[in-house]
Formats: sequence, C-alpha cells, structure tokens
Amino acid sequence: MHKFISKFLVDLQLFKNFLIDNPEILKSKDHDRKIRVYLHKFHRLAPIFDYRRARENARILKLKLDQLFF
Repeated sequence: MHKFISKFLVDLQLFKNFLIDNPEILKSKDHDRKIRVYLHKFHRLAPIFDYRRARENARILKLKLDQLFF
C-alpha cells in the first residue's frame, strides 16, 4: 500500500511540474477543441467509449480545476 501511495504522489508531483513548465497548455484558447478532437479519436478507436459522457466528464474536470485555481 505504501508503495502505491508513494508512486501516486511522485506521479502527481511530476504532473504538477509538467503543468508549471508548460503553462500554455491550460491557457490555450482552443484547449476545449483539442480535448474534443482527442475524445473523438478515442471514440473511433473504441466505439464502446461513451463520447458524450467523456465530454461531460471533461467539462466537469475543467470546472473543478478552475475552482481549485489549478
């Protein structure tokens, strides 16, 4: 269990550092469009994948990150 949590925290720190080093990713005006393009590609690869639900999840994630000032 300790190993799992440690790995998660290391990955979280790496992700945070990546976003700090690349702030344009979150500030991009067309990031919503990019997300939709990638979700559509995933849906074409795996038709089981629920495209509409994924778009809703992406919207909720963006709202949550905005609330956390992330």
